[in-house]
Order: sequence, then C-alpha cells, then structure tokens
Amino acid sequence: MGRIGKVTNMRFIATATLALAAAFASAALAQEPPDRVGRLAWTEGEVSVYQDPELGWDKAFINLPITSENSVWTDRGARAEVRVSGTALRLDELTQIDIARLDADVIDAYMERGTLSVRVRFKQRNEQLAFSTPQARFLLDADGSYRIDVDAERDESRLTVFSGEAHMESQRGNVRIESGKRVVVWNSASPSFAFERAASDAFDRWASARDEQWSAPRATRYVSTDMTGYEDLDRYGEWLDEPDYGSLWFPTRVSSGWAPYRQGHWTWVRPWGWSWVDDAPWGYAPFHYGRWVQVRDRWAWSPGRRVDRPTWAPALVAFVGGSNWSVGVGSGRTAPVVGWYPLSPWERYQPWYRANSAYTNRMNIVVNERPPRQIESRGDWRNWNRDRGTTVVQRDTLVNRRAVASAIVPVTREAARAQLVVPQAQVQQVLPQRNDIA
Repeated sequence: MGRIGKVTNMRFIATATLALAAAFASAALAQEPPDRVGRLAWTEGEVSVYQDPELGWDKAFINLPITSENSVWTDRGARAEVRVSGTALRLDELTQIDIARLDADVIDAYMERGTLSVRVRFKQRNEQLAFSTPQARFLLDADGSYRIDVDAERDESRLTVFSGEAHMESQRGNVRIESGKRVVVWNSASPSFAFERAASDAFDRWASARDEQWSAPRATRYVSTDMTGYEDLDRYGEWLDEPDYGSLWFPTRVSSGWAPYRQGHWTWVRPWGWSWVDDAPWGYAPFHYGRWVQVRDRWAWSPGRRVDRPTWAPALVAFVGGSNWSVGVGSGRTAPVVGWYPLSPWERYQPWYRANSAYTNRMNIVVNERPPRQIESRGDWRNWNRDRGTTVVQRDTLVNRRAVASAIVPVTREAARAQLVVPQAQVQQVLPQRNDIA
C-alpha cells in the first residue's frame, strides 16, 4: 500500500489501553450496574464471545447482552453485528473486538486484528466512542460511517471516514481525519501515519445494506433511540393505543399460546448474574425494558412513558416458589424447580443483584401507580400476569443454560399461585449460583 501525503513520526498517548479501561470499568461496576448494555444483534458463521474467565470463549447467541470486559470473535467466513443504542459495530471475518468499557456515556474498545465497520446514529453530546489498536487510538466524534482495519502482520492500522468526523490522539495533539479520507498508521513501536483517499469494498457494501434495514419511524415516537434494540420493533410488531394502558407494542410473529420469557434461555452475565437471552430476532428491548401485559388474550409490551436514557435490566420478571419447591416430573420422581412471570406495568422491579436505590428508582420510572380501573376492581388484579404468564422449569435448566421452551414443567395455575413471590433478598437463595453453572 502506498503512503500518500506528509508522513509524521510520533508516539501515541496510551490514555486508555484495554487493561486500564477494564480496571476502570470494574471499579465503576462495583458501585452499581451500568444503565446501558449492548446486544449481539446478528451473526453469520462461527461467532464466539468471551464474557466469563471461568467459561472462556463460548458460543455466541443472538440477543446476548454485551457489556464491559466482553469480547467478540468472528471465525473465517463469519460476520457479526453488535448494537449499542444508535450505534452498530459490524465485524468482518477473523476479527476480534474487546469491549473495555461500555456504559451510559462511553464505548471504549480495543482491536488486535480484523476489520470493523462502525455506523453511528443519534450520538449523544457527551458520548465517547473510542477504538484503540496496537498502533493508534481513534475517536469518532459525530454521526457517520467509519471503518477500522488492523493488520497485525504489517503492524498497521487504518481508519476510514466515509462520513462524519473523527480524530486520532497523538503526542502532538489531536489529528483530525476528514470525511472522505483514510489515515494509515504503522510501526507500533514508533508510529508514523499518512493520509489516503477513502475507498470501499464488498464488506462496506454489506454494511450499507444492513443500514438500509435500519428504520423505526413509529418506534421512536414511543421509545428513545438510546434504548438498545429499538430498531427491530417496527419490523416485527404493531403499535396500538389502548385506553387503559396507553401505547402498547404487539409482536405479530408469535405462535398461539406464546408468552414472554419462554422462548429463550438464561445465562450468567457479570455483574448482574442470571440474564434472559430471547430467541426472537426482535427479542431484546421488550425483555430488558418496560413491562408486559395481556390484552384481549394477546401479550403486549408496554414501554411506559418515553425516557431519554432508559435503564437496562437483565430480565424484568418476578420469581415464584422457594429454595425447597419441587414438583413431579414423571415416573414418580420429583425435582427442584424455578418459576417466574413477566412483570406488569404496575409492578416494581426489584433487582436480585447489588444495586443502589438511585438505580432501582431509574429502573421503575416507567411503572404506573395503579392498574387500570377495570383490572383493579377485580379481586385478583395482583396476580394478573402471574396467573397468565408463569413459566416453570427444573432448576438444572438454568444451570445448563438450556432452552426453556423444551424444558417447561406443567404446573396448574392453582399450584403456581400457592407459591409465594420470592422477596428480593431471597432470590439469590432460589436461583443457582455462579459455581453451579455447567
């Protein structure tokens, strides 16, 4: 590759290497969980994730939460897409991205090798989007389309700005990269750089095609673009205004008898612990924000009032039963079980992980003070979702991270109602612990 323009020797300021950023993230997470979490939105081919040192590299699933100190890897011939609010990170084959820090205001990542397309929409004024490589540190300053390449064999990094604004940190100050330009940086020991004209290839055309599917004009009337997963709602459901509930979203591609939190599996994600991973392509925002309610025998998602910076939860459910709840599972045998149901718009969420009161209040800002009058007049209104949406599985379904739909234990409504809703302080005693996971 030819070098065009002025070549400058320099040393880059190591203001946020992966190790330092990870340490910073760990300190922050010890205080309270982050409000914003990304998702693995799409995969093709063999894609792996690294989220837990004890598990190592693991199989990637659509809708897997992505947070600080997580990594994503694409094998040969594979591609993947990570979404964080209004930003899409698209990995080409043989690419690894390490998320050092991801919270309400920062995406700070490191790339050792590979190719990454970054599409930024709706960037917040104080939001920082930083991508470090062995040779350079790039910061994306505005909405736009970008590409980062890291060639380990050539000891070289490239940032292409197709549209938008970006800069590179250096010892001499910030180096601006204009739209339509590419900066090439080589020699990690004593970096030099030069500018070239931006050029696209098949990977960029694929990324552009993915962008063309990114349209949610109705959803953005009801939810913030800061809500990860909002972009799938219009394509897979319909919005209806209900007199008793306000604006609701109804999924349109579900089977008869479908209920929330049944088509997917539980997995352990630090720092929250047990987190829900839904199978549906749209199954992210409705399971980590808002509430669910059954209207005219159809389940609908209630996002609540529009919040500019909504707070993410691992699963908006309540658990039922206790640590000694067992039921018959065939051939006269009993087994310990775990049950849960989706919270309704008038039920507060109580975290089962460490969280302060400010976090919990932000989580419950969408809760209605009371249920609709016609429901409140019923004697069983407190059990509305519990009676209609309780799911029960054997405890080892969580331990082995198995699909819930194929492991449901039939339990009558009366049997489920006989079990107490597990208080927040006791949830950890009911659910399997981290060291139980297979």
